[in-house]
Amino acid sequence: MITLLGEDPVLIEQGTPYTDAGATAFDEEDGDLTADIAVTGSVDVDSLGIHVLTYEVSDAAGNEADPVTRDVVVYDPDSGGEDLNPPVITLLGEDPVLIEQGTPYTD
Repeated sequence: MITLLGEDPVLIEQGTPYTDAGATAFDEEDGDLTADIAVTGSVDVDSLGIHVLTYEVSDAAGNEADPVTRDVVVYDPDSGGEDLNPPVITLLGEDPVLIEQGTPYTD
């Protein structure tokens, strides 16, 4: 399981340096897999818009975690243009949800 550290989405002004907060990964069998997380995507702080970073990891048996993404929104506060602040979705309840196979599930 991969858990993002820091905010998602991240809003930064154009030209401002960006340092990713990273993520952690844990597996019941292998323990801490944080050092094995691969991050794809990039953030060009000079390019307005939404930049997506994807975090992936697999355990020693080759089982892959569900990929997790972070949106980094680069905006120009002086442009007077469209609002680049994306909507924020907030999950209610636990994440992840663990249920026994065959058990009814209500979101």
